[in-house]
Amino acid sequence: MKIRFYILTCLLFGGLVSCNDWLDVKPETEMTLEEMYADQQGFQDALTGAYLELKNSSAYGTELMYGTIEYLAQHWDYTAESIQEKISQFNYIDDNVQNRFTLIYTQLYKIILSVNAILEQIDAKQDVFEPGMYEIIKGECLAMRAYCHFDLLRLFGSERLMSVFNALGVQEGEQIEHKMLSNAIESAQKKLEINNFGIRKNLLEYDQVMNEQREIIYGERRRVLDGESMRDTIYNMITEYVENITDRFASPEADS
Repeated sequence: MKIRFYILTCLLFGGLVSCNDWLDVKPETEMTLEEMYADQQGFQDALTGAYLELKNSSAYGTELMYGTIEYLAQHWDYTAESIQEKISQFNYIDDNVQNRFTLIYTQLYKIILSVNAILEQIDAKQDVFEPGMYEIIKGECLAMRAYCHFDLLRLFGSERLMSVFNALGVQEGEQIEHKMLSNAIESAQKKLEINNFGIRKNLLEYDQVMNEQREIIYGERRRVLDGESMRDTIYNMITEYVENITDRFASPEADS
């Protein structure tokens, strides 16, 4: 009996001691911030994750694109006694309506949190980016965060915002101007245009290749319509195809 008690005590003690080691083991799927933001690809992956959060159904995948936001604007018809009817009638005390807006509010701040995590790291890691990529990724993060903040203000901060505007004496329809705001918008527009120029340039180069292929195909089509003989062209195509198949399956390399 004493031996059995001694054995159980040792096993229990050993298990308790080893618990710390088990807790210190990092899961294989876990990644530290240093590892995540070690290179440009890590920042791009994090930004892609933020964009995926944007298309969540509680954000711009549904509710803020053609769902709740459209029923708030009363652009859609609705079924009687449905949550859409309550949203259209601004019944904000209904539990289902409150839950819907809670999901929207939470998802927008989840996006902001994802973007803030990138912005907290990006300035200290400028050296890992290719030329121009630091500015593009940071600019997209700032724009995404501002976009979400503006929608949060539009949906949830209208009364408080109006009280601020009234206190400042801002009239309805009055343009809000500030030199810093104008410069920031101008700078963002320039960076965006530079990025779009590169996209258009690549598209034109690709389209030129496609256009050359179209010219060849339509040229052959025109020859057929004009009644020209395509015998030599077809014969050359068959010969080239047979030679390729022969080289592929009957060559010494194929036997080996």
